[in-house]
Amino acid sequence: MGPGQYPLHASRGQLLQTAVKAGPVHSIPFKRCASPKHSTDLLRTIPMCHWPPRRPLKKISTLMTHQTRPQHPVIFCAIDTADIGAAKNLAAAMQDAECGIKLGLEFFCAHGPAGIAAIRDAYPDLPLFLDLKLHDIPNTVAGALRNVLPLRPRFITLHAGGGLAMMQAAQDCVQDQKDAPTLLAVTVLTALDDVGLVEVGQQTPAGKQVLTLATLTQRAGLGGVVCSGHEIATLRNALGPDFILMVPGIRPKGADAQDQKRVMTPIDAMQAGATHLVIGRPITGAADPGGAAYDIMQGLKNG
Repeated sequence: MGPGQYPLHASRGQLLQTAVKAGPVHSIPFKRCASPKHSTDLLRTIPMCHWPPRRPLKKISTLMTHQTRPQHPVIFCAIDTADIGAAKNLAAAMQDAECGIKLGLEFFCAHGPAGIAAIRDAYPDLPLFLDLKLHDIPNTVAGALRNVLPLRPRFITLHAGGGLAMMQAAQDCVQDQKDAPTLLAVTVLTALDDVGLVEVGQQTPAGKQVLTLATLTQRAGLGGVVCSGHEIATLRNALGPDFILMVPGIRPKGADAQDQKRVMTPIDAMQAGATHLVIGRPITGAADPGGAAYDIMQGLKNG
């Protein structure tokens, strides 16, 4: 296939690979889709995607300033719906855009493990972040984890507020498993500000509480935390370059913050030291979710 030529059945990832083949690009590696049939299925289910890519890739600027690099996939799309058909369509769009998906309590309570398994069966290579925010006594949390391990999530969340023993029991449960998920502790929900923390009897400012819980999380042996963009630099400096910082509350410039209190733009979060970004409504609420995710990725690549 010569320069500028695209295969007949091409995924967005394949087209991006072709676009950058002529020169070195320091970026997250792209994966080819499983089969030509899968690519045409995506074209049928998501007709609004732009083919070929709207513009060629440029070299990626240095996104991180704290001696760490972003990990693939950089973006997990928050799929907050009880509609399994809509979830599958969004999953298809995110696989095409080289993003992962986050499925949380709304979807899990509607469909249970069987619903998650249906998404996994349809898109087995799609990175899955299972955001269950487990919070209970240690034995119960460990038992819950054992029941979702067959779903092969990349990440699972639990509340750091459950304490050291709970987090250690959770880590003991997964650490010897094949393809074990990385456990992430939720520190302070991005919908809470200092006023909300005072109302539930926690210390303020929010950044101080986040650092306390994140330090406890690292002590428990977990892989990282979920935190807002405003705590990234503090946690990166305190906890080192290998500690995963999964950052929700991400809003592209000009987007409505809605019910999030502590928000940040994608580029600012990555430059501060985030490992992964969670982006929901700016992608899922767009007329073309795959295109919206692609545009955010382009903004990160172009720096």
